[in-house]
Amino acid sequence: MGCCFSSEDDKDTLTNEPDETTRLINPVQNHSPRSVGPSSEPAIVSHPKGDEHSALERILQKTARDVIDVTNESNLVEQTEYQERTRQYSNRVNMVVGGSSRLKQKPNLPNCVTAPQSVLASKPISLHDIQLITNATEKASRCIKEIKVQHKENLVVPFGVP
Repeated sequence: MGCCFSSEDDKDTLTNEPDETTRLINPVQNHSPRSVGPSSEPAIVSHPKGDEHSALERILQKTARDVIDVTNESNLVEQTEYQERTRQYSNRVNMVVGGSSRLKQKPNLPNCVTAPQSVLASKPISLHDIQLITNATEKASRCIKEIKVQHKENLVVPFGVP
């Protein structure tokens, strides 16, 4: 993701508000003189924790204010533009995949077959069984097409309504 403006654009606002490029800890404070030696006490460097926290909060608030939620955008792609993009992407995919041998056709087995070697090694289905199944499905299809619903009475009957 990016930002719509650069840090040079921010300089013309003439405000010294901390932002995402502002250092939280002053580098001058980090280089405080410390004496190193066996008799020296550990130097205590106090960083104003409240200032860091408030600066971080201001940065977070500014960032949250400047964020654009693209999920709420209502810019819809027109149907012709959608079809054009689909055609372009399909052409690109076909150009890439067309000459490659990386994509191999998967075997025509159902997804639920966990051991395809046992299915492929079994005896094939006889022609008589295939014809029997085909005839039965054709008869069932014809019967389903001939079903007619006749209205004889109401499906919902009111009880106890005067």
